[in-house]
Amino acid sequence: FALASLLRYWEACVAHRQHTEHEMKTAILKTSTALAAATFPFSPLSLPAQQELDPLVVTGTRSERRLSEAAVRTEILNREQLETTQSKTLADALEWSNGVRVENNCQNCNFSQIRLLGLQGGFTQVLTDGRPTLSSLASVYGVEQIPMALVEQIEIVKGGGSALYGPGAIAGVVNIIPREPTENGGYLNYDYSTFGAGPNHLTGLGLDQVNKDGTLGFTTFGQFSTRSPYDHNGDGFTELGMQDLFSAGMRAFWEPTEATRLSVDFTTAQEERRGGDRLDQPVTQAEIAEMIESQLYQGGIRWEHEIDDKLSYELSLSGNYTQRDTYYGSGMDPNAFGESESPVFQADALMHYQLNDETKLSFGMQYQYEKLEDEQPAYNRFTFQEIENFGVISQAEWDPTDKWNIVAGARLDFNSELDDPVISPRVSGKYKLLEDFALRGSYSSGFRAPQVFDEDLAIEQAGGNAQVIRNGANLIEETSQSVALGFEWNPALDGDFLPKNLTAHDSNPITFEVNGFFTRLKDTFDIVEDDDPATPETEFTRINGPDADVYGAELNIVWEVTQNLRFDLGYVEQRSLFDDPSGKFNSKKFDRTPERYGLLGLTWDSPICEVFLGGKFTGPMEVPHYAGFVATDRLEKSPSFFTVDLGLSKIFQIGDTNLTVTAGVKNLFDDYQDDLDEGANRDPSYVYGPRFPRMFHLGCKYEF
Repeated sequence: FALASLLRYWEACVAHRQHTEHEMKTAILKTSTALAAATFPFSPLSLPAQQELDPLVVTGTRSERRLSEAAVRTEILNREQLETTQSKTLADALEWSNGVRVENNCQNCNFSQIRLLGLQGGFTQVLTDGRPTLSSLASVYGVEQIPMALVEQIEIVKGGGSALYGPGAIAGVVNIIPREPTENGGYLNYDYSTFGAGPNHLTGLGLDQVNKDGTLGFTTFGQFSTRSPYDHNGDGFTELGMQDLFSAGMRAFWEPTEATRLSVDFTTAQEERRGGDRLDQPVTQAEIAEMIESQLYQGGIRWEHEIDDKLSYELSLSGNYTQRDTYYGSGMDPNAFGESESPVFQADALMHYQLNDETKLSFGMQYQYEKLEDEQPAYNRFTFQEIENFGVISQAEWDPTDKWNIVAGARLDFNSELDDPVISPRVSGKYKLLEDFALRGSYSSGFRAPQVFDEDLAIEQAGGNAQVIRNGANLIEETSQSVALGFEWNPALDGDFLPKNLTAHDSNPITFEVNGFFTRLKDTFDIVEDDDPATPETEFTRINGPDADVYGAELNIVWEVTQNLRFDLGYVEQRSLFDDPSGKFNSKKFDRTPERYGLLGLTWDSPICEVFLGGKFTGPMEVPHYAGFVATDRLEKSPSFFTVDLGLSKIFQIGDTNLTVTAGVKNLFDDYQDDLDEGANRDPSYVYGPRFPRMFHLGCKYEF
């Protein structure tokens, strides 16, 4: 009804040319209000980007643009939001972006993945300052190993609109923008939390140094955290395993001239995690044990040079190395030890040329090398993989008028796993229909080459047996075509548009955003059971399955009611469907993929303290449930979940220093899965819904 009303207004406007801009705004407001009213009763919402001061973004085009002028739709989680939601890791932070799901896929090892708009984690590319952060091996546990200490903001581009970073970014890109120091100082922080069992601790420190003229700066941090094991149903087997994580890093920059800049960074993460039972005994004395000791090292160097007001270029080298010792075993198996390692190297060269006031051209080349060696002798799995990818990039940014922003480009990839090169085009556009009302659209294509993916490298123990995934013969690349279309409205409201009992300031507007998306997948990668009864493990094979469609719509509303009170709402309704029934359970639906989810946020800077109240909604989904604790393999339908987080923070000024005290509870009403398997024969992958049960936390941070 609301959309039909809007169409009638616009048809009348075109036919009679008699509606003023004020009347058009009224029509748009009525439509947006109707949409919000229609969705609100069953859609707890999200926390979109902070609408302040029109920040700079770089992810969509690899060149700085004001958010309001970016043709590629980009969402931001800035540092203020990370602190307000009291996020400690990348996984925590992303849960507060609408259309993003971070899920736990295993009760034993707590393997996690990031899903964007209905697509699995393998379709999402995680970057740091525009370069790949996580290899296939590091991705298994990496989203919980990236601390927020060196993060200034997180930029999210959903859909395939970021072909500059690689055609594999079909679902989108998560780009971590590092924090850089602006003045001398530092901090010490400590956080305590508990699920009601043992304690969890996090201790960190950091230091910033900048010279007097701001041309040389250095920042460093160190952080250590521990998590106690958690057993929700009291069967003696963990739902959340033990975790000890040490991470440290540094970033430095030098600007020898006004036109040049050199930046260097390095981070490391050393982690031990273990799940199952009898955690106080050696792994070979446990009924189930999944133990991982991993070391991650990553770093890079970048040189930027602005030759003149038209020509600039950047060169970068980066790499990361992951080493992992594992035990994936059941029944006190003395042989279930394994080891893995994966070095990754990338070189980038990118040039920008300002052709005229309206047009900017970019050309570049990118080379990436990844090697993986994985040995699991107990399961006769010895994986050796070397992948090289060379990409050639071209892009044009065109702003023909104040109303139009257009980005068009393509990427040509030569992948060692493919016989022929693949071209991936991309075009995005933004049109300001009115001063405060804009339309956006995009088209892109991409592919995923056959290779070993992160889910292959975590061997789950289900029903007392290991589950092993291998690539099938004659596997070909998976390809995608994606389109998106939407609008955003960011008016300066006056009293005529507001309910009588509320007021707003012109500088604190309400924002409505609606986006539709559609992705066509061909030759999808599907995993089917292909067990050899002569082996103790259960084998699964990756094959090319049926084509699929992923489509839906996303709603975001941000309302700055007053300068101290902000309301956020986000809702996604989507479908992920194969053309034909697929997989072991012969279903058309993607498993572990809810058809609706959303977020709700309220931030109030009260006279006493800052208050954050947030809610996360996850709708029902189909979840595979393998035999062991249950008699036969079956496909379950999960219930809906709605979790509530409450956070309080207060800043105390002590001379020239600040002491910030935080307190709160996550998953306030303990809305957690209640049908978990029990005992040694459980299926640990039968886990869905919220990542954590109710957790109380208290912290303090001293900044000097």
